[in-house]
Amino acid sequence: MDEGVTDTTQSHPNDFAKLLYESTELVEATRWSDTTGKIVVRFKVLPEYANVFQSLAGGAHATAHDYGTGWALLTVAKPGFWLSLGVSIKLNLTFLRPARVGEILLLESEVRTPVREHI
Repeated sequence: MDEGVTDTTQSHPNDFAKLLYESTELVEATRWSDTTGKIVVRFKVLPEYANVFQSLAGGAHATAHDYGTGWALLTVAKPGFWLSLGVSIKLNLTFLRPARVGEILLLESEVRTPVREHI
């Protein structure tokens, strides 16, 4: 690999997913029906998730919610179904204010209509 080029094909200690998993705690998991459920997790905004203003970067915020949708699928999972935790089709975010480094956030994700078809 050329000098000065980062190899992004290998995991490393600052991998976003690893950091998110390690800083996330399950608060609630609810299954309302065979096809609907919800999870609530809390996680700390780490410096690795921050932008230059020391607040949670929008992309990191969106990624955390994207992971949350996968975790929410576990509330409706059946043996042999949703083994890969799915793919987000629609992800809407509304930001009320910046989340600062060190703050603890609650993330809620709901499954309303799981779709298993490939597009």
